[in-house]
Amino acid sequence: MRVVNNILSWKALIPLSRLTYCAYLVHPIVQILYFASVKQLIHFQYITMVIYFLGFLFVSYAAALVTSLLFESPVIRLERLITNKFTARE
Repeated sequence: MRVVNNILSWKALIPLSRLTYCAYLVHPIVQILYFASVKQLIHFQYITMVIYFLGFLFVSYAAALVTSLLFESPVIRLERLITNKFTARE
């Protein structure tokens, strides 16, 4: 149990966890945008589903990276700035 806690508490995983959460939020939007633009029926084949999976994975993580850099990172920095300002006064 302690080994799992040490691995999951590793500081290098924090940016990956933020990116993964952002991808979780962006992924349905990517899917809706794609399937709303499809003009013909999609025939189910395993290779087609693998290509869709990999494409959605790549686009979702790329959109998550952009979203994280544009919105989440500035808010985190602003929060740290405000927190440091209030702790310096005390």
